[in-house]
Amino acid sequence: MVVWTRGGHAVGPYDGKSFRQRLVQFLRPYEGDLADPATRMHFRHYIKGQLGGAERKNIERMALRGGHCVRTLQDFLSSYEWDQDSVRQRVQQTIAQHYAAPNAIAIIDETGIPKKGDKTAGVQRQYCGALGKIGNCVMLVGLAYATERFHALVDLGLYLPQSWIDNPERCDEARIPPAERVPRSKLDISLEQLARAQANGITFHWATADEFYGRSSSWRQKVAELGLKYVVEVPKNFRGCLPARLGKVRGDDSVPPEADVREVCDLWRRGGPTWAAYNVKETEKGPDVWEVRVTRFTPCTEGRLEDEGWLLIMRQVLTGELKYFYSNAPLDTPVCAMGQVAFSRWRVERSFEDAKGEVGLDHFEVRNWPPMVRHLALSLVSVLFLSMERVVLAKAGPWLWSARAVRALVEVVLTADTEREFHRKWEAALKEREYYERRREAAMRSHRKKRLKELESLGLNPASLPRFQFTPAESKKQW
Repeated sequence: MVVWTRGGHAVGPYDGKSFRQRLVQFLRPYEGDLADPATRMHFRHYIKGQLGGAERKNIERMALRGGHCVRTLQDFLSSYEWDQDSVRQRVQQTIAQHYAAPNAIAIIDETGIPKKGDKTAGVQRQYCGALGKIGNCVMLVGLAYATERFHALVDLGLYLPQSWIDNPERCDEARIPPAERVPRSKLDISLEQLARAQANGITFHWATADEFYGRSSSWRQKVAELGLKYVVEVPKNFRGCLPARLGKVRGDDSVPPEADVREVCDLWRRGGPTWAAYNVKETEKGPDVWEVRVTRFTPCTEGRLEDEGWLLIMRQVLTGELKYFYSNAPLDTPVCAMGQVAFSRWRVERSFEDAKGEVGLDHFEVRNWPPMVRHLALSLVSVLFLSMERVVLAKAGPWLWSARAVRALVEVVLTADTEREFHRKWEAALKEREYYERRREAAMRSHRKKRLKELESLGLNPASLPRFQFTPAESKKQW
């Protein structure tokens, strides 16, 4: 693909001057929310430091690389007077204004950040996905917003374990405000994030989360009370009744006999609903095909029956991996729509990867609560710019713009001292992007060919299978 179409230079979204101007325009509303000129300047330095090319994004390296005073940038994060909540609110209002969609999805997940010692606010030994084991870390609860062509983090919350709440002296040392020293589970934090995003103008129509959240009856009920339909993963020992068994229960007692309640992994020893194959999505390695069983299902929690909903059992055709999902979607909801929501969790995982790998979400070296939560708010801003630019640049052609690829363009803006140097570096960056895109496309063709042969051996043709996606007509309808 050639993007130089006018005098040998890029035009449209690929034009370097346009990109530079979009960065300036993006930062302007956030700077306008900060009253003090020095605070605005340091805000700009911090965001550009996160978006810049340094691999390690702690304050010291960002300041030195940008030619700024290290101590001043540290003070900006820890002691300057500005409201991180207003920064987060601006992020959410920007998304609500520019990316509203009829079937927008709220995706809830958590991520761990390994930390040494015992002084960092919220740190304790607990399971950390980044380590793949129990280790010393702080936990963040994240909320992502996703539509068909856009996704971004809209909130990040720091989880404070009970061991900290029970130790006032430790909380004082870490400057944790009294209002934060109350027991709040990760489930509670996620519900607060959903309500806060809605209050700031974001309209979610669906919600999804992993089995840690999905197994909680009270959490699912509160999500529904927020007006959301959900499709959540549930563990294989999730218990309940099928309609045929439930008919024997509803007569005179809401407590079903134990024999009528089964775990979802043990519903059908023989027979059951027919498996139907779906082409879930196109990946870098080709079509991802899963078989699905769908039935009405009534969960049973602590011996009490809940409202009836949908149970979806999904099996990966090549690996045999099984996943279980429960949904409160209406009776006429297409399976493709529920499947689209269920398999959207990769977007929050990708957002965490981008936040950590590209803007240094996990690179902070502060210990106290106030600078930590400010760092989280600023990281939301930086990740949002990368997410927005991926959409803008993708409209100009078939290239896949990752967060890292966008950040390479930001580096050109930040390091070019003259217009001539800027144009030279900009065109070099686009040529490099084109080179890697050709390599990626060649690899995709090879992987796809192999995947199609594997599926063909099972008698499956992905092109003839229904997709897990909202059709154009469904995209305009709120299910």
